[in-house]
Amino acid sequence: MHASTSWHTCPCDDCRADLRAYNRKYMRDLRANPGPRLTDRAPVAAHLDALRDAGMTLADIAAVSGYSRSYLHDVMAGRSQRIRAIAAEDLLSIPVRSAAA
Repeated sequence: MHASTSWHTCPCDDCRADLRAYNRKYMRDLRANPGPRLTDRAPVAAHLDALRDAGMTLADIAAVSGYSRSYLHDVMAGRSQRIRAIAAEDLLSIPVRSAAA
C-alpha cells in the first residue's frame, strides 16, 4: 500500500490485484453462506431489556458479549430496524438470570 492512498483506490497493479483477490474471496464466501446477513432487531432489543430487568447494566452486557455499549444502546433505541445476524445470535445467547441470583 502506498502512503498517499488506500489499497482499494490505488491504481498500481499490485493493489488492483489485491482488490480483485479480496472481491473474489468475498463473493466466494457469500455464495458458500447465502444465509441472511441481517435480521430484525426487535427480539434482540427485547432480550436486552430482559437482561437489564434482571440487573445487568449495558457495561455488563458489553463485557460479556464483546460488543460496545454504544452498539447495544443503538440496538435498544432502534437506530436501525435490522442488525447483523451474527450479532443477534451472540446477544441472544446471553442467559437471563433472575435478579435474586
